[in-house]
Amino acid sequence: MKTALIIPLYKQSKYLSRILEGIEKQTVKPDLVCLVFDRPKDDADFNAEEIGKIVDNYSIEINVTQIHEHSSYIGNPPNGKELFLTPLMRNKGISAALIEGCDQFIFIDGDCIPQPSLVASHIKKLSANVPVLTVGRRRESKYRWQDQRENEPNLCHLELFRKDGVLINNPELLRQSLIVWSCNIGLNLQAVQILRKFNDRYFNRREVFSSAFNGKWGGEDGFLGIEAWHCKIFITTLGEKGSGVEHIDHPRPKDKYNINHRDFFDEQVRILRELVKVKPLNLDFFMS
Repeated sequence: MKTALIIPLYKQSKYLSRILEGIEKQTVKPDLVCLVFDRPKDDADFNAEEIGKIVDNYSIEINVTQIHEHSSYIGNPPNGKELFLTPLMRNKGISAALIEGCDQFIFIDGDCIPQPSLVASHIKKLSANVPVLTVGRRRESKYRWQDQRENEPNLCHLELFRKDGVLINNPELLRQSLIVWSCNIGLNLQAVQILRKFNDRYFNRREVFSSAFNGKWGGEDGFLGIEAWHCKIFITTLGEKGSGVEHIDHPRPKDKYNINHRDFFDEQVRILRELVKVKPLNLDFFMS
């Protein structure tokens, strides 16, 4: 197995050293790190020469991709520079990792520091001979460095991140918040292949992360969980304490949160349910 850790960064190059230090401390290191810099010209802290020097300081193989334009943008029409194209960047990271022969794909965000067993915990689950989607913790200072799903009354009783993890087969739980805002998920090659075929079949786009969420702040990872459920992909949480990410606390622009993510997310789920009449689809449909 060859594992890729894929990290999209939009105006987040200032966090790169801290992220790479977290990767260096992994109990099991990824075979490849894909850094996908989204429109670096918008990042006042981005300096290609300095990025090169930082990357050279680490022993892991690092693939640096700079996406200067978004001509392949699909989804909501651009209305300014403050657009988050995380689905597009993650999909480009997957393509780069596939070229390098990777068959396990782990995703964290550009404001997240991986904890020591993040990679090992994902690999443990993703090595199964079935399509798998893994979900890890996102730890935040406001929750005493726990995940909000370990604190929110309507979710913590579900013990989503107990020691052995939880196998999820509940689309309503996925819709509510299992993967939304996770910033810490993984897929194996079987799952990637199935999701690409699924999106090609129903949306005419051979992609993994839905481009409908390009230009939106988050939600593409939660929607991925809904699609995975339709595809009979095994969805499991990670229970190891060191399997999470530490989220770097930073101000969030209020205008982005006023877009009303939940309404948009639910509308995309409604559209999916209209398109896909069989729930969930038989795995054999995609393996043929």
